[in-house]
Amino acid sequence: MPCLELIEAVSISRAISIRSKQIIDGNQEFIGQGMSNIIGGWFSCYPSSGSFTRSGANYDAGAVSPLAAVYAAIIVALVISFVPSATSYLPLPAMAGSVLLIAWNLIDQKSIMETLKLNHAEAVILIVTFLSTLVIQLEYAIYIGIIFSIGFYLRRTSQPKVIEVAPIQNNQDRIIRNVQRYELEECPQIKMIRIDGSLYFGSVDYVQKEMARLVREDSKHLIIIAKGINFMDISGVHLLEAEILNGKKVGREVRVCSLKGTVLDEIQSMTSFQSVLKYHLSKNSKEAIAGMLMEIDKEQCRHCPARIFNECTNFPVHHRSPKLL
Repeated sequence: MPCLELIEAVSISRAISIRSKQIIDGNQEFIGQGMSNIIGGWFSCYPSSGSFTRSGANYDAGAVSPLAAVYAAIIVALVISFVPSATSYLPLPAMAGSVLLIAWNLIDQKSIMETLKLNHAEAVILIVTFLSTLVIQLEYAIYIGIIFSIGFYLRRTSQPKVIEVAPIQNNQDRIIRNVQRYELEECPQIKMIRIDGSLYFGSVDYVQKEMARLVREDSKHLIIIAKGINFMDISGVHLLEAEILNGKKVGREVRVCSLKGTVLDEIQSMTSFQSVLKYHLSKNSKEAIAGMLMEIDKEQCRHCPARIFNECTNFPVHHRSPKLL
């Protein structure tokens, strides 16, 4: 039950914060509720939790601070202590109607409809959790919703986007963009891909398969743009290390660029980073491209009409002599 009480309290605070546009600290709620239950246990008190009816009524009445709950508790204590028989005159139908009205106002119908229409994964979680509350105990229904939520989250993070990218040729700055979306040409000798998502043990297999699918055998060199990686563990470092070492076996140079500073701080102490990845890392895509152009076949560049990079202007175009009749 403590878990159910905590979830109920956080749900109430989040529902009210949406209406009041306030920032709610859920950790503070956990600390306060935990301390109250620990202290109350020494005095044989009932377990305490947030109440959606009291919180909703306080908000509708214009309460702006937690003192509203303190004043309400004092008033209830005074009534129970001195005039407990007064509660028998309260009309139960009116109280029931008030509870239903307060609960109805806490339901964000607009957000529910947006979830059902726009996000299929969250819609499934919402529907499954709602139906579970109708057929099983409430605490177990919440657990089912949590399990589904974790499952969809792991599914999403385990399949990062691995995208083919290239510079925009008709732009002076040659900004790196999605090849398919902008219909860009690619360099025949240098393959550029971008990883958007965390690179950890649950996603390395998927990323490895996607890279194998995108990187053609005739792609001489590879640049991995890693600015979309928010987290990388030892499995992710091993994946990049394996890609670099396997590339060396077939004569392919591999460069990793644009790693975030927070990611670098996490992986710099790893052995694989110090021995392999460190020497194939570039600060940004411009530096990686400049270094990679030193490794490519210049003669092939003379016959290439694409001219993908700004540096390609340094390579003269080879013009074929006309055939003599």
